[in-house]
Amino acid sequence: MFKALRIAVGFLTILPGSPKQVDSTDMGKAVALFPLVGVIYAIIAWGGLRLFSYIFSIEVASFLTVFLLIVLNGGIHVDGFMDCCDGLGGKTPERRLVIMKDSRIGAFGVIAGGFLLLGKFLLLKSIANQPLIVFIALFSISRWSMAFQIYTQPSVSQGLLKSFQIEKRLFGFLAASGLILPLGFWMFPYSLILIGLTLLTLFFFNLIVKRKFGGITGDVLGATNELIELIGLLFFSMKLS
Repeated sequence: MFKALRIAVGFLTILPGSPKQVDSTDMGKAVALFPLVGVIYAIIAWGGLRLFSYIFSIEVASFLTVFLLIVLNGGIHVDGFMDCCDGLGGKTPERRLVIMKDSRIGAFGVIAGGFLLLGKFLLLKSIANQPLIVFIALFSISRWSMAFQIYTQPSVSQGLLKSFQIEKRLFGFLAASGLILPLGFWMFPYSLILIGLTLLTLFFFNLIVKRKFGGITGDVLGATNELIELIGLLFFSMKLS
């Protein structure tokens, strides 16, 4: 399990410690532990906001925290989101996949990326005073959503995602889901609402993904994470009291 966790951390962050010898089976086992990596993101986001806010205004603190989170994964999730938005401009699934692989960013990707980062900046600022558990819920569920995609959706990836060999899909899905189950007790009823919003978003998003691309890719995983994260930020930014 520890090896699988190291692989999950290495896949979802730029942090060192991933094993040098990794095969496709090891990669597959690591998927179930994606939600735990969200705890790392939560601690860094929560701690970063507080640390930066002691030195700068909350606006600057939010900006620096968003930048820190992007650096933490090398920008691959935002890049995937932008590539997916670019790919939607293609006329066929094959053409859309080609566009997504192109290293150049088109107008759709630039606009979508700009709105994504602006939204995260504004919404992260609005939850700066929330406790750590809110951040854990937000970042763990968004990483769980990537595991959900791998376990439940067909893959058309020709990149890194192709190296994941999933042997026990149901077991892995239940294990990943079990890691976020405690949130249902810690944050009831808000956590259940967030999970419901996540599942609803994944349902409609996957309809689009299947129609436009034929299945998931690494870019789709990154887009999934960013979309769920943004919706979670929006939810926790609501005036619920």
